[in-house]
Amino acid sequence: MLRFGPLTLSEEPALTTYLRGFADAGEGEIPAYFGKPEWSFEQTVATLAAWARGEELGDFVANTTVFLRDGDVLVGHYNFRHELTPRLEQHGGHIGYSVGPPFRRRGFGSRLLAHGMDFGRQLGLPRILVTCSPDNPGSIGVIRNQGGVLQDTIFFEPLECQVSRFWVEL
Repeated sequence: MLRFGPLTLSEEPALTTYLRGFADAGEGEIPAYFGKPEWSFEQTVATLAAWARGEELGDFVANTTVFLRDGDVLVGHYNFRHELTPRLEQHGGHIGYSVGPPFRRRGFGSRLLAHGMDFGRQLGLPRILVTCSPDNPGSIGVIRNQGGVLQDTIFFEPLECQVSRFWVEL
């Protein structure tokens, strides 16, 4: 049974397995996951919850991380930024999402983005910005399938990469 929600204190083994899936696939950086390896599990849960409340933000804007579960297994997540900064307008947008490597190409990315769109509606946003690499056909397909319209592709100097920016009407 699929369900969405924040990370809970009972899910430490599930998160460990989920993160290991990325490492085992040779993916060192997990898009849209901002937990730090040096944090304890309890600190990770507490910090993600604080950020969703708009607390302890540092350089971040208020943001909510939501996980998708299939039973007790974490299969993907998204991070929704409640507002855009000039930097997020170029790279990051309102929402970033990831599907664990073992679970890709099964429609989970579309489910994550659709749920994130509902979250944006709850925040009262008329549309959301979604960005991705122009070399990521899977993500481009997910974004377009949810109604994303390409605004442009830019060079993002801080990370020295190309970024495609899509708007999705809510």
